[in-house]
Amino acid sequence: MRNPLLSASLFAALLLPAACSESSDDTGPSNPAGASSGGTSSGGTSSGGTSSGGTSSGGTAGTGGTSGAGGANTGGASGRFYATNFDGSENPISEGGAWTNGGEVGLDWQNIVKDQGIGFGSGTSAGYDDCLAHLSGFAPNHYAEATVHAASGYSAPSSHEVELLLRFRITAHSARGYEVLNGWNGAYSQIVRWNGPLDDFTYLSTTGPGYGVLVEGDVIRATVVGSTITVYKNGAEVMQASDSTWSDGDPGIGMFIRPGAGAEPQAFCYTSFAAGDL
Repeated sequence: MRNPLLSASLFAALLLPAACSESSDDTGPSNPAGASSGGTSSGGTSSGGTSSGGTSSGGTAGTGGTSGAGGANTGGASGRFYATNFDGSENPISEGGAWTNGGEVGLDWQNIVKDQGIGFGSGTSAGYDDCLAHLSGFAPNHYAEATVHAASGYSAPSSHEVELLLRFRITAHSARGYEVLNGWNGAYSQIVRWNGPLDDFTYLSTTGPGYGVLVEGDVIRATVVGSTITVYKNGAEVMQASDSTWSDGDPGIGMFIRPGAGAEPQAFCYTSFAAGDL
């Protein structure tokens, strides 16, 4: 997705119908956050704040054990937890079958790639075929958290987004759930409900300032509890929305890159990702 204000013709058309490397980690995300307030659905600048500490463990192995070539995947009394630093190279990302990809399974979208410590989109999107991948087996209430890679000197020629996915489910010709996104250089922040078919999505009404500009090393986090989606940047509350359409699904990541001279999927993406039950 992208800010509808960026392309009047594309947004009008929308309204008519509707890499990185990975490493195993047994601790939770290094910067879990608290509760959030929000931003307008078309974006806004983001508040910063320092990140809070703490760990989020999965307990003893229940639904998981080690997941492929890196990426801890555990379950147990404390709930399911997964973490990766994107070590190694895979196209699409699999990590022992942990990931479901938008191109490989969904068919109408694109995949996520990992290569030597970064996770990024497999290609650019002339339409709305974002690069997507999600995990499986999580409770309905969960979080997704990622560390941002923003290459020095990079300037996206058009829309370039990093996305966190919540309650997501990809099957053949269907991708549904919630997407929390931020455009390159803080152009916009949005929470979007995906309704299933390609090009079928709904911008949710949000409160709060949004992410603002994301730089190298920023930690972004999104949670879904009941019908409330809450978003954080470096531990500070930045955005919130409410929607009760989807009550199950799993956390994941996405990227959206418009084509153009100088567009580089690896220049704005993630260096780590973690997800867990709440």
